[in-house]
Amino acid sequence: MIGSKITTSKRTVFLGCFLGATIVLLVPHGLTSKCQYAFRRMFCVPLGISRSLTLAARTPAAPDISSQAYLQLKKDHQKLVNYSANLAAMIAAQQETINRLTLLRMEPEWQKLGFVPASIFTALGDDHVVINRGVRDLVQPNCFILANNAIVGKVLEAGKHQATIELIGDSGAFLTVYIDTPKTPGILRGLGQGRMEIQNVPYGPPVKTGQFVYASNQSKLLNIPIVVGTVSACDRDETTPHLWKIQMTPAVDLAQLDRVDVILPGRP
Repeated sequence: MIGSKITTSKRTVFLGCFLGATIVLLVPHGLTSKCQYAFRRMFCVPLGISRSLTLAARTPAAPDISSQAYLQLKKDHQKLVNYSANLAAMIAAQQETINRLTLLRMEPEWQKLGFVPASIFTALGDDHVVINRGVRDLVQPNCFILANNAIVGKVLEAGKHQATIELIGDSGAFLTVYIDTPKTPGILRGLGQGRMEIQNVPYGPPVKTGQFVYASNQSKLLNIPIVVGTVSACDRDETTPHLWKIQMTPAVDLAQLDRVDVILPGRP
């Protein structure tokens, strides 16, 4: 009848679904795989487009590099990076100082000495330098200066925050020393421009080039002998034949000093 509605009973729908499922179960596996592959090829394009749109929607927008907030963050980040770099350099320098002083104190006699690490920040001519330590660091006049485990000078003047060092090559430098093996005492005098000689050594005991020269012990200033240099030339003094004429080479290149240690007085 025209205009009548076509109705399907629930029993018919159930039977149709049951028969369809049964057919799918009975169909060979190879055929169902081909159907799945065909379905995938048919819908891969729209599925890919949908996935791309989803990812695009989730991607955060690029920051506005011209905004004030971005520029401030960039500035703060660079400040932290620079601070970190400076801190790393400071830690490395402190560790180097600790390692150097630890090596100095490995010998029992060296444990009796106190040290103040210092840096040279200016040179006054060839034989005087200024260090960044002074009275506030217990530095006093006549304190011995150590560099690379050798005596290189003494404190001439000490201010509150800095001190002037007279190197052993200065024309006014004076230091009691002895030449080792056999132990022969003498006086080290600077000649200026890094040159120095050992005076008042009696002619007789043998003195040879290459022998070590040590600073003699001095009460409250130096408790142990420390090397100063080596004999570079020795001949009989023509003007005073009963004495040796001895030249000395310092144990450290005085022109290349950068870091030194002040030996503090008064340690037992």
